[in-house]
Amino acid sequence: MLRMDPPSYVLLQNPPGLPSIAVAWVACLFWRSKLIIDWHNYGYTIMSLNHGRNHPLVLIAKWYEKLFGRLSDCNLCVTDAMKEDLWVNCNIKAVTLYDRPASYFKETPLEVQHQLYMKLAKDYEPFKPQHVTESVSWNAERSAFTERDEKSGAVMKSRGRPALLISSTSWTEDEDFSVLLKALEDYEQYISEGVKLPALVCVITGNAFFVL
Repeated sequence: MLRMDPPSYVLLQNPPGLPSIAVAWVACLFWRSKLIIDWHNYGYTIMSLNHGRNHPLVLIAKWYEKLFGRLSDCNLCVTDAMKEDLWVNCNIKAVTLYDRPASYFKETPLEVQHQLYMKLAKDYEPFKPQHVTESVSWNAERSAFTERDEKSGAVMKSRGRPALLISSTSWTEDEDFSVLLKALEDYEQYISEGVKLPALVCVITGNAFFVL
């Protein structure tokens, strides 16, 4: 870092902040730059999942984060809850910047969706058409969600298509993914009780697929 051209600001995401917060703070002193910390979570709370809250390493990490966090010039977070927790527990003033997509993010054109669904249907059963009659062959370019009209060539959304739920996950212990899994169980229970709900294809990063 000391070989770089001195920046006006250094933006650091936390976690991971051990030892990067201290390193960045020292570098900013050398450069006379401003240190900005983007708080997503606390490193010590993640460590406590494996070691327990009272483990010496966890206590040291907690002291470290609070100390060097207060030495920063500016602090950012994405929720008001994190902002309040930083102030109450760490005496750190932060500014809430809500996550939102950039303006260039738009709905994917149906033609591009169809191409993706057809590609996924080659490898994953949930993306294949669920009800293929003798008059409509697989070559008719049908997926579980879209189909191409053989005469006009236009792509349409398939009738009776399932709902598609997509979720990413880091698969870390601090992320309680059981919330979604429990919701899927409740969804299946409602269907078994006679509630009319669409079939559901759940796509989770990590090559996991659930079909209800």
